[in-house]
Amino acid sequence: MNKRLILSFIAVAVVSITFAQQVSRHVVASGGNYSSNSGYTISSTIGESMVTTLTSTSNVLTQGFQQSFSNPVDPTITIINPLNGDVFPNNNNIGIDFAITDFVVAAGTGDGHIHYYVNGAMTMKYDTLPITLNGLANGSHQIIIELVDNSHQGFSPNIADTVNFSVNVIYGCTDSTALNYDASANTDDGSCTYCIDGCMDATQFNYDANATCDDGSCIPYTYGCTDASASNYNSTVNTDDGSCIWLGCTDVAADNYDATATVDDGSCTYPTVCTSPSPTGAYVTELTHDRVRFNWDDMNSSTCMVEQYRIRYREVGTSVWSSKTMAGSGLCQFGLGTTSKMTLNLQSSTTYEYYMKAWYCGGSSSGWSALQNFTTEDDCQNIVNFTVSTPTTTKADFAWDTVSAYSFVRLQLRVDTTGASWFTAGGFGVFYPQLSKSKNGLVSGESYRAAARTWCNPNGGPYRSATWSTPIFWTQPTSVRIDGGAAIANLDVYPNPSRGVFNITFTSESIQDLRVRILNVVGEVIISEDLDQFIGEYTKQINLKENAKGIYFLEIETNDGVVNKKLILQ
Repeated sequence: MNKRLILSFIAVAVVSITFAQQVSRHVVASGGNYSSNSGYTISSTIGESMVTTLTSTSNVLTQGFQQSFSNPVDPTITIINPLNGDVFPNNNNIGIDFAITDFVVAAGTGDGHIHYYVNGAMTMKYDTLPITLNGLANGSHQIIIELVDNSHQGFSPNIADTVNFSVNVIYGCTDSTALNYDASANTDDGSCTYCIDGCMDATQFNYDANATCDDGSCIPYTYGCTDASASNYNSTVNTDDGSCIWLGCTDVAADNYDATATVDDGSCTYPTVCTSPSPTGAYVTELTHDRVRFNWDDMNSSTCMVEQYRIRYREVGTSVWSSKTMAGSGLCQFGLGTTSKMTLNLQSSTTYEYYMKAWYCGGSSSGWSALQNFTTEDDCQNIVNFTVSTPTTTKADFAWDTVSAYSFVRLQLRVDTTGASWFTAGGFGVFYPQLSKSKNGLVSGESYRAAARTWCNPNGGPYRSATWSTPIFWTQPTSVRIDGGAAIANLDVYPNPSRGVFNITFTSESIQDLRVRILNVVGEVIISEDLDQFIGEYTKQINLKENAKGIYFLEIETNDGVVNKKLILQ
């Protein structure tokens, strides 16, 4: 290798080493000269990026120097809070504050962006807002914040800061006046229990098994007749000793016979002849698709005491009767007081006819009452096409279709493990005609199952679909990626359903050409927007109030495919 090449390589190496960490631009001064002697030519420049070399004979030596107009400044990043070694005894939601100098953080338009690592897990960040870490477990944690360029590459040497801290939240009762005070707890969990005053002596009349602190209120047992209906009732005693005496009619043949009387008081009266009337006032209530409650008047009177009722019913046009009988023992002392009867296992959308008959004490019975009709409700149909999508790592969006109107649908879901408890999405129910519901607060990476069931009565009850729907299964994503392109993330549309205005947000994680369109159910384009060479977060509000209610579709065309999402305009 000749001298010219050695000097050139040295010059290049010096320039490369000097500016390897610089991210800001610098202005250089202009100027230069050269000299020639014999067969050697030396050319020098100050502040020029390219040098014209003069050659004499066969020997050429080119040398250049650059000088910054201002001194370069390297970027820095410093974690301000928490400090290294900090311990958080009563908070597991930690805010991370940091400061950056001489570095512009932006999505594709600045010097680069941020990678931060929480216990080794990396997250990309395109702004300088503080970071919040929620729900950290007890123990040691590490946060590393690093500056990277627009291609997600770190600088050399690395521009980063690291802080180690720990969380030590101990839950328990922190009230020293409570019975279960826990001196080791640093965070109150609402479990404190306190004195319940009462008598704690089990040998006393007013012993209170729930009391935890004796208040001196114990009362001893006193004995006598405690039944206020007895003739020898004693209001000053608290414990019955079986000495009570009752006056009344003791003749079983009398219509006012009193089986509880122990001494006859001469008040007995005797019945006249019972005319055995047929049951009156029959009507039905609580009518659904498979049940009905029969109701009627109380047919007991001073001369007739009911011993038994019977209802017969059948589908109109058939010949076979079904029966329901209401009876009991010892009823001739006071008569059967039943005035309604629930009947199950009927056929939906069916007309029935029914009538009634009564049997009275003394052996007489009535004729059958007049025939009456009722028609059961249609079956309460369950929803169909029950689906789930996961727009975020902790959120699930449920959607469904229906074949008929209903009152509300209940959604239940649970972790997909044996014995896991069910919980709801939508509380008491999602009322018709709403056909979707979101559930937040799910666990990233957890597997779930869900099922749905309709009710056709707004108050709930038994008028509902025959069974729960077939379960659907899914796993919450650990990071959100949308089918149709790995560069599209965090797609969300809210509210959905909406009465007109929809908010659309997503993130393009690489520079690409995008097309955002809204289409109706027949494929006509309602709104269209082209995004050329787009990167970063996209937020858009669209208004469909002037359009007909129904189903619309959001379509995002990316470099890798097409993303679709259903919009419901109510």
